[in-house]
Amino acid sequence: MIKKAALRTKGGSGPSGLDADGWRRILASNNYGTVNIDLRRSFARVIQKLCKEKLEVDKPNSKTSIEAFLACRLIL
Repeated sequence: MIKKAALRTKGGSGPSGLDADGWRRILASNNYGTVNIDLRRSFARVIQKLCKEKLEVDKPNSKTSIEAFLACRLIL
């Protein structure tokens, strides 16, 4: 599903600086071997977590904090 969604995306760059063409290339191209498959699985796990778990916005050191995600840093 992640690959199908990536192939349908359009648009300019976001906080990462990578536009839709770049994300399509990384997520759907065979040029990266199995790395793109691993990345798609990681995306799927993050999406599942965001949909299934109660995550905290105001507890930055909590395991359930999404502060870094909301700040577009993606690392704590």
